[in-house]
Amino acid sequence: MFELTYDTRHKPFLTQTTFKIIGLFLLGISQLTLAFYAFSFTSVLPVEEIPDSDNATDIFELLMNVLAGELSGETSLVSTYKSLISIWPNIKDIYALGKVVPIFLLIGLFSTLVQERKSIFRIIIKYFIFTILFYLAEIIGYYYFLIPLIDALGESYLIDKTTLVIAEAGVYSLLGIFGNFNIFVDLFVCSLFFFFVVYVPKKGFFRKHFKLFRSLTVIPVLYLIASVIFTYLAKTKIQIPLTILALFSSRGIYAHLFFWIISLYYKYRRVIYKNNPNNQDLEFKQYLKMGSSKLDFALVMGLVMLVICLFERIFANLSSQHIFNFSYVSLGRGIHLYCFVFLLLFFDFTKKPRFKFLKILYGIYYVLLAFVLFAFYAVVIDYAMAVLKVVSNAIGSYA
Repeated sequence: MFELTYDTRHKPFLTQTTFKIIGLFLLGISQLTLAFYAFSFTSVLPVEEIPDSDNATDIFELLMNVLAGELSGETSLVSTYKSLISIWPNIKDIYALGKVVPIFLLIGLFSTLVQERKSIFRIIIKYFIFTILFYLAEIIGYYYFLIPLIDALGESYLIDKTTLVIAEAGVYSLLGIFGNFNIFVDLFVCSLFFFFVVYVPKKGFFRKHFKLFRSLTVIPVLYLIASVIFTYLAKTKIQIPLTILALFSSRGIYAHLFFWIISLYYKYRRVIYKNNPNNQDLEFKQYLKMGSSKLDFALVMGLVMLVICLFERIFANLSSQHIFNFSYVSLGRGIHLYCFVFLLLFFDFTKKPRFKFLKILYGIYYVLLAFVLFAFYAVVIDYAMAVLKVVSNAIGSYA
């Protein structure tokens, strides 16, 4: 009932490459904006002035007022902090753009899987390997680089153990909110979903037990449910070790739902077309050669995205009204998707990318982005240690 059987001169020209580039660009903008915003606080009161201050208690009180948003007075220091705090809603909006990145990468994945159905095993194995490598890098980076860095800085600033434990707990909390970059987990799981929905085993056990093979689609569905549960528990109830939490997706339900729906539509669009009374008895193979088939698919993708946008906006509004924080269960995060719906009208998922060398540049871009973010946050952590020294001194003066 979705297909329109007339032909059209509309020629989609965007490929998966375009969507991947857009996704990576938005990821970079959102993450760098947040990192630079945090970095900006370190220039208001330079780190070298904090340990040598003659009045640590006053600085401690000022910092507490900054965190509480209770700034008063018209000094240049207070005015600068006020300015930074006032632009936080804008920073938050820019950072939210990064939350729509997974859907662009999953659209690219869908296109790849459709074009390379004969190589689907290779694609699944590739993303599984990338998932494991990135997971190990995340764990090693946290336990063998970040925590030792905090300990080393703590010793250099002579921070007491109790304050240092609080600092490490704070870094872990921030990592859980901002530091999950393992998109390969989502790519791997969505590849599995496409495999179990679309692929037809030609021989072996699953050929004889085809229904059992199709029923394995429940695996990625259960994975997403487990991800939502563990993310919710980690944010509200209990502290879950990073070694466990990093195994799950925190990208939002909307991205997976979008991928699932378009995969199911791709699988059953022949059936939908044959049951459409407006197909004018045109053979499905002939229809696929027409420009209208690509436009119809793009329209369905756009409609699905608009519906998801609507629900994401509803969940975001409910969260802002403090009815329930739906971000705890990965809802209400894709509120900026509507800005990009029009791009789907120009997307041809069957068109192969021309510039295959860009795959190498994707990896280089990802590594460079991680390096720049590490540099920014290293300065922020160093500054935070100096602040913690002030806190330690202030607590000592009250004791």
